[in-house]
Amino acid sequence: MNVDGFQSAQDLFGNRRFAVSSSKKTERGELLKYFAQKTGKSIGYIAFRLTKIPTADLYFIQKRCDEYDGPWSKAFFGMLKAKNDS
Repeated sequence: MNVDGFQSAQDLFGNRRFAVSSSKKTERGELLKYFAQKTGKSIGYIAFRLTKIPTADLYFIQKRCDEYDGPWSKAFFGMLKAKNDS
């Protein structure tokens, strides 16, 4: 159907089904899973805490936490703690 010179998406693409691969992995997603496993928190919680932190910085956080002698999650959450100016 053509309305005001525009075609509907169904006219353009029909009733095609697109296969979505559930095995698609991203670097950031793999890091989130790693952090969630190490801290015992959900991936959603970890993703929320790491919002706006570039992926390159996540690799730095991972390296520093893996090198830490104490509890892994203490190092992780310590690095995410906001610094107070007071």
